[in-house]
Amino acid sequence: MLWVIGIALILTGVPVYVILPAYAILFAAAIPFVRVRTATLWVWAVAVALIVPWLLPPIEAAPFWDTAPGEAVFLLTGWAYPAPLWLAFLLAGMAVGRLDLARAGVLWVTAGAGLVTAAVAETLAVVVPAPDGYLGQVWRASGHSGGILEVWGSGGFAIAIIALCVLLCRTILRAVVLPIRTLGAMPLTAYSAQIVVWAVWALIALGTTSDLFGFRALNPFWPMTLGIIAACFAWALLLGRGPLERLVDTVSRPRADRLAR
Repeated sequence: MLWVIGIALILTGVPVYVILPAYAILFAAAIPFVRVRTATLWVWAVAVALIVPWLLPPIEAAPFWDTAPGEAVFLLTGWAYPAPLWLAFLLAGMAVGRLDLARAGVLWVTAGAGLVTAAVAETLAVVVPAPDGYLGQVWRASGHSGGILEVWGSGGFAIAIIALCVLLCRTILRAVVLPIRTLGAMPLTAYSAQIVVWAVWALIALGTTSDLFGFRALNPFWPMTLGIIAACFAWALLLGRGPLERLVDTVSRPRADRLAR
């Protein structure tokens, strides 16, 4: 269902690398890891983060990607977020989710470990610049580059942010950030809605959904951001669970219950 929703969003023509097809592949790939021990999840996450960056450069340099079938595969698999590499993020996230996040000490240690990992990666990027050629591609730290330093830097930072957000929501600010929490409670709906809103707005204002710079000239950031937050907040207060989250649950739960029995 994630894959189908992702393809529907791609068909809007909005110039965004839709991540949902990659999520669909990643969630399927994660099934064998659901029952493994937490320590094993960490080992696998580390192994993927260390090994896959060495494999990506020759794969992404293949002439296949410049062909029409290659472009189709790129979109249909969400290869802008290559699943073999992003599996490291998913496994690390599963491991973090198994921690005792009700304990402040665990959260502080998790945040500290994430920040130290990110800081070390970013420091290495400055102290040991990426060389030219293949080794440079493996070592690079730039965003979405798939290099070792980028994977460890962004992964560590993400883990720290998760822990710090949970800590924040243990304080009186929990009520203050309620609108953002409702947004985070329906990420599939929010992600899909922003692309649909983009498509409709661009089609009305520009006559096309594919003009990236024309749409940016409309200054859509704040209207879309505040609008999506407000819409999710209102939906959560009035109707509860997000519509796409509810749809996926309704379709998948009977199958999951049969498998559990």
